[in-house]
Amino acid sequence: MNADEFKALMEEDKALAVGSEVEVRWTGNHRDYKGKGKIVKLNAKSVRVALSEEVSTQFTGSAPFPIGHVIVAPRITDLSKWTSGNHVRLIKKTEAAFVLRPNAPPAGMTTEQRWTKAAVDMFVGRKIVAARYLSNEEAENLGWHERALALQLDDGNLIFPSQDDEGNGAGALFTNDDKEPIFPVLSLRRN
Repeated sequence: MNADEFKALMEEDKALAVGSEVEVRWTGNHRDYKGKGKIVKLNAKSVRVALSEEVSTQFTGSAPFPIGHVIVAPRITDLSKWTSGNHVRLIKKTEAAFVLRPNAPPAGMTTEQRWTKAAVDMFVGRKIVAARYLSNEEAENLGWHERALALQLDDGNLIFPSQDDEGNGAGALFTNDDKEPIFPVLSLRRN
């Protein structure tokens, strides 16, 4: 982390308040967890966050972290404990927030048929009118620390890859073109 990044994190830390909506990251049982919640208590070196969404424990048969479960995470002021996988970040409100809406397949359709139909309906006949990397703000709104290539369709929709179905980070875009076989993930731009 460079001096400007640290300064920006310190400024963000000053804005933390009880009731602030945050993304909290923590570790346990050799696993990394991420969820959204609201700050319920601020201490000099730590924050208590009540989850506003259920977070899977990633263990088969194990109960998830329920809504309301309180996570304690370090503030940037506790550099001995603050890490990229153990911290809180304010959720910035913007009009162009991305929302993941997985839907169950209709009766009589397999999951593959459901998603193939959705892809055909969304993409076939459309034109790509722009290609660009997500902006820092767009990536940060997704909780990402990197940027993916985004393709804009003529209906305004953006298409961009993620590491996984849960949107845990930007993904690279692969092609079958010998000249450009991959469009990589890029770091956030630093001014």
